[in-house]
Amino acid sequence: MMNKRENISLAFTAVRSNLLRAILTLMIIAFGIMALVGILTAIDSAIFALSDNFSKLGANSFSISPKNENVRGNRHGRQAKESEPITFDEALEFSERYEYQGKVSVSMRCTGSAEVTHKDEKTNPNVMVEAVDE
Repeated sequence: MMNKRENISLAFTAVRSNLLRAILTLMIIAFGIMALVGILTAIDSAIFALSDNFSKLGANSFSISPKNENVRGNRHGRQAKESEPITFDEALEFSERYEYQGKVSVSMRCTGSAEVTHKDEKTNPNVMVEAVDE
């Protein structure tokens, strides 16, 4: 029966004689663990990002807006009817008449290319300005 010292010595001799094989095996194991951790981290971050974005919306949220006049489809030569814009008074009337549990807010996208200034500082001209209440 061999003692522990001989076993350890024999193991080191075997590793030294097949050094390339041992290094490649260690690298493959390390790469596999790294890939597994990376995949699990990516999945966790994607789940967190999705749940965070959906939690900002709320459970029962919806948006009312007129038909966008910039979107066109193939209607075989027929002209699409364009809706009238929703006025500020109409939006306020809706928010006052809304009787169900929940919050109502009025918002409007003003521009997507504004330049914001404060004293002598300016932003680049690509700032989106959106007006909201409350």
